[in-house]
Amino acid sequence: MNAGGSMTGGGGKRSSNAHLFSQKKEEKALRIEIDELEKTLAIRQNERAQEESERKELTEKLETLRSEGEDKRLAEKQLENEVSQLSDTFKRLEREKKGLQFEMDEATGEEHSLTQQLSDVQTKRQQADNQLNRLKEEMDQLSSEKEDRQAKQQELEKEREAILNEWNEARELLASSRSKKESISSQISQVQNSIMHTEEELAELKQGEELESKEDLTERLSELTEENDRLKESERSLKASQTELDQMVTELEETIHSLQDRRSNLTEEKNQLDIATSRLDVSIDHLLEYLSEEYAISYEEAKLNQPDDLDREATQKRVKLLKRGIEELGPVNLNAIEEYERVNERHEFLAEQQKDLLEAKESLYDTMEQMDSEVKKRFYETFSQVKEQFAIVFPRMFGGGKAELRLTDPDNLLESGVEIAAQPPGKKLQSLSLLSGGERALTALSLLFAIIEVRPIPFCILDEAEAALDETNVARFGRYLHNFADDTQFIVITHRKGTMEEADSLYGVTMREKGVSKLVSVHLQDVEETVEQT
Repeated sequence: MNAGGSMTGGGGKRSSNAHLFSQKKEEKALRIEIDELEKTLAIRQNERAQEESERKELTEKLETLRSEGEDKRLAEKQLENEVSQLSDTFKRLEREKKGLQFEMDEATGEEHSLTQQLSDVQTKRQQADNQLNRLKEEMDQLSSEKEDRQAKQQELEKEREAILNEWNEARELLASSRSKKESISSQISQVQNSIMHTEEELAELKQGEELESKEDLTERLSELTEENDRLKESERSLKASQTELDQMVTELEETIHSLQDRRSNLTEEKNQLDIATSRLDVSIDHLLEYLSEEYAISYEEAKLNQPDDLDREATQKRVKLLKRGIEELGPVNLNAIEEYERVNERHEFLAEQQKDLLEAKESLYDTMEQMDSEVKKRFYETFSQVKEQFAIVFPRMFGGGKAELRLTDPDNLLESGVEIAAQPPGKKLQSLSLLSGGERALTALSLLFAIIEVRPIPFCILDEAEAALDETNVARFGRYLHNFADDTQFIVITHRKGTMEEADSLYGVTMREKGVSKLVSVHLQDVEETVEQT
């Protein structure tokens, strides 16, 4: 029976010797491997002892730094609060300053405006009196225009009535002419019927010549001929009368159309005069109301105060000049004096506020300079500590090599960036971007551990931070986490066996049944104790 589970037998003595030789060979190999493992164990024990010594030394140093760091953190926290409060105060004061400056500018402009208005009040009063005289003249002119339009309206009304009478007479004459025309047309029809009847009689007489005597026929023919001539003459006379009547009717119709057009024009002109008169009435009412509201006088009183030797043309020019001056001056503020006193008081108050703000601004600038100086000092101290620890942690994580942190702008600490220069074992010193993925990851972890060495934290979460590392570096990474076990709890999300082997507890998700997940936890220390007891 072999260790792998296979069975051998029945080979005789030769087979037994071969098996014995194989066992000796295996035993020799195992002894060599045991020796190597013992050597490795001794080396690891020495490293462990050295690491334990370094750990104790670092723990003591950490306690000292922690005590100092706690005081610094409290002072830094207090300073940050003061900085925040001062920053808020500074922003508020800046806003108030801008608002006060704006109010001061407005107050200064308003002060100049009020002073100008105050000096122009008397001038505008004189201009108002001149405007009153102009309004009186305008009302006189409007009254005269109204009387002229009313007289013209009366004349147009009389002319309209005369045209209306003439138009009615023409209509009556036209109706009479049309009646007479119809009578003549009837007479013409009768004459034409008589002529036709006479001609028929003549024809019958000619046909009956043989039956009657010659004398009777001749006499009858002569009578009919005369009657026919008389009727034709009447027809011509009636047609001439009809032609004259047609011409008269045409002329009357043209006259009626002309009268209608003139009547329409007069009506339109009358309507326009009515509208103009209404507008004049409205203007006069407006001026009367303006006189009453602005000057508290009636039209009769204003007319009594009008000078007899008033030059209308010169007055109108003067009024235009005064109106232009009024437009340039703008509206008059009758409360200018009281408002000036109020604005002046406000100006003095704002000037005092501005003085206080300027003093607070200078004080705030001094505080900000002190804060910048303190921040630079603390940043440089912390950077120096992290730089020193990074130079120590890097060779431990890589098993050799060196690395350093550099400031991109040492003269401007508040704006400076930080560069990482690393030299893994067997390579030259170069920037972080030129390293491989695993080297960059291990360098970043070294920097993180260096920061934790300077400023310990209660817990840290790493999400597959060692995914790009090989197995050797994964094991080194897992072991290094134990250096912080006393102060920091690490929560590591990983799929690497080397990291899991160094963990105290494992948490995972399993799916025993399809579609059903279950959380599983294992405390490795309990497992080791169980195995030892077994």
